[in-house]
Formats: sequence, structure tokens, C-alpha cells
Amino acid sequence: ILRMHNLTPTQGTDKALKTLFKQLQNQPRTKEGVYWHKAIYANQVWLDGIFMGLPFYCQYAAETMKPKKAEKYFDDAVDQMIKTDKRTYDEKTELWKHAWDETHQQFWANKENGQSQHTWARALGWYVMAMTECLDAMPENYARRGEVIALLNKAMKSVVKYQDKKTGVWYDVMDVNDPRNYLESTASSMFAYVLLKGYRKGYLGKEYRDAGIKAYKGILKEFIKVNTDKTISLTRCCSVSGLGPGDGPYVKKPNYKRDGSFEYYISEPIRDNDAKGVGPFIWASLEMEQQGLM
Repeated sequence: ILRMHNLTPTQGTDKALKTLFKQLQNQPRTKEGVYWHKAIYANQVWLDGIFMGLPFYCQYAAETMKPKKAEKYFDDAVDQMIKTDKRTYDEKTELWKHAWDETHQQFWANKENGQSQHTWARALGWYVMAMTECLDAMPENYARRGEVIALLNKAMKSVVKYQDKKTGVWYDVMDVNDPRNYLESTASSMFAYVLLKGYRKGYLGKEYRDAGIKAYKGILKEFIKVNTDKTISLTRCCSVSGLGPGDGPYVKKPNYKRDGSFEYYISEPIRDNDAKGVGPFIWASLEMEQQGLM
């Protein structure tokens, strides 16, 4: 809506943007100040949610506020990204778990640290895309840009470590080696985009661009299908994955199937042309074209 408003502003889009920004200002938070994922996921931080909130939050502040006021919102966004890293990072695998429960009481959460069981690739894709998009909104002279760039480098180093050497793409559940696991296109498109754009913007070194090119070529080979009418389809998109919700004041019918187990993640449907993959694939394609790599 913000990008549409910038092209063709209307009263309706302006009202929508103000309403959405107000929603984010009033969004419930953990005690540390990170957005709850949703009301039905109370006291929970999901990697997906960082993308759902912060890029718009930063961009709207940058475009509508004076620099000093906007900086307050940038600081809030950086704090949320850094605190999410602290709560979801797993030193053993050098990956980020899908979510964290502040109460440590959710049925899917580790009772010691509140983390979910596994690293779902698309959740990590959302997280690194959020960093990349927030950096777009933050001015070059903003003092804390370096913190976001450092975190992005930390994350993409691990992402490249888990890149499938043969195909150049990524498995749906990154921290599980199991024949039932599958190469997944939405996360692979997200990672390719961040690797390519991160290099172009100067956040990541040349080796990351090379990994991005390998990923993009892998996407074309593994996931792109040419249809009979000469259009293309992006195949092997995970339709959806989540956690819970469990018992709580907002939930009438808990779905205990979504327990964060490997068996749960691979039970979710796989389909073609999910928008959560098509969008990042287009973004990655534009990066390849802009950098003269196609």
C-alpha cells in the first residue's frame, strides 16, 4: 500500500497507511519490547513476524517523519531484530529457531529456553529479508545501521553453510537431515534475493553474490516449470507452516497438530505459485538482471 500510495496517492491509501502504522504502534509486545506475533500467539516472537511488521514500520517513519523522530522508530526496529536474534539463535546449529515463547509454557516450546524445535527455512528467509528491507529505509548516516549489517552477515554466513552443495538451494527444515525433507522454493528464492541484493548494496562480500548466483540457477533448474501456454510456474512451495496456537484466552479450538516437530513441517501441503515464493523469486530475478548476471 505504501508503494502504491507513493505512485498514486489517494485519501483511501493514506487512511489505510495511518491505520496500519497505528496498529503497529499499539501492537502488544513481550516484556523486552518485541512484537507478539498475533493476539492468538500471545507472548510469542516468530521470525516471520519481523518481516510482517518492521520493513513497513521503518519505511513509513522514513517517508513521513522528520529525521530525529524517525530515528526513534529505527532504534525500535533494530532493538527488535537484535533481541529476536538473542532469543531464537541456536549456537549448536548456528541457525535460528522458528519462534520463541516468552513464558516457556507453549506445548511446542522448550521449557528451558522457550525456543521451538526446528529452523523452518522460510521463517529464516523472512528474517533476513526484513533486515535487508529495513536497511533500505534507514539513512546512510543512521548510527545503528552497522548493527543490522553485522546481524545480516552473521545470518547469511549460516544460510550459505546450509546451502545444498549439489543443487544450490535449501531444504524446508534446515536443521534436519532426513530423506523425507525436501528442497523448498519459497525460502530458496528469499535467500537468493538477500544474497544478491546484499552484495549489490555493499552489505555482503563477493562470496555471497556467488552463492546467490548458484542459488538462482538452482531455482531455475529445480523449481521452474514451463507450462504448455509458455508461462512459468514456481513449483514446490511450502503452502504454510506455523506453531499452535495452544490454550489461551484468544483460542477456542487449539490446533495441537502444529507442534513444531519435523513430522509437522513436512505434513503441510506443497503447491505451485504460492505468492510467498513468487514475490521473492521476482525480486531475485530483478537483482540478477540489474547486476547483469542474466
